[in-house]
Amino acid sequence: MVSLLDQSLDDANLFEAWLKVRANKGAAGVDGQTIEQFAINVFGRLQTLRDHVRRGEYRPMALLRVAIPKRVFTKSSRHSPQQHARLGQPNPGL
Repeated sequence: MVSLLDQSLDDANLFEAWLKVRANKGAAGVDGQTIEQFAINVFGRLQTLRDHVRRGEYRPMALLRVAIPKRVFTKSSRHSPQQHARLGQPNPGL
C-alpha cells in the first residue's frame, strides 16, 4: 500500500504541482527566487525537495508580506511563500 506522502512526492504529482505554480505566474518569495530561476533546474530542485521531505529536513521559510493597493484607499496583504514551498501546498499556486 502506498502512503499519502509517497503519492504526494511522486514524480508526476510534483511536476503537476510545479506546472500549476508556473501557470499562476506568482511573484518571488522571501528568498527572492523567481519562477524563471526555479525553472532552470526544475527536476533537480524537485528531487531535492522530495529528499528533504522524506528525510524530515524540509523547513519552509517565513512568508513574504506584500501590500496590494486597493481602489478604496486601503491595502490588502498577500503572503508569498518560496517557490518550492508552493509545491507542497494544497492546490499550489491557486
